[in-house]
Amino acid sequence: MLMISACGTYRQTQKPLLKKNKIVVHGSQEHFDVDEIENLVAQDPNKSILGIWKFKLWAYQLANRGKERRIKQWMHDKFGEPPVFYDAGLTTRSIRQMTGYMNKTGHFDANVWEEKIEKKRKIKLKYHVEPGIPYRINAYHFCTKLTVGILV
Repeated sequence: MLMISACGTYRQTQKPLLKKNKIVVHGSQEHFDVDEIENLVAQDPNKSILGIWKFKLWAYQLANRGKERRIKQWMHDKFGEPPVFYDAGLTTRSIRQMTGYMNKTGHFDANVWEEKIEKKRKIKLKYHVEPGIPYRINAYHFCTKLTVGILV
């Protein structure tokens, strides 16, 4: 019975819920950290137990049903997590931040784009990162008054 009520949390919402984020890297990963890119995603889906049951979402929405009781409010406050709806603006922000990170690591020709898979008001997002060849500084020289006098 508990699992049936957990599935009902999706039916109560009108907007699509964000179900999963995934980072797909096309090419070499040796010059940047994929974990850093995962931290730049602005919108994380609700946490689940064993990948099946979203207990925190269920606890949050339990307080909105039936009579208001202390135990429901306590579960709502202590364990609850509001539903995470898909937001295109946050997806665009994530792509901008990933592109900025790639530029910071020297991947100036990097391409970052998203793939949105929507099914029954649930959205899975895949962020594709194509790093390209990183630009590196091979050598540099400092010019001071002493070296300018020697060169002349």
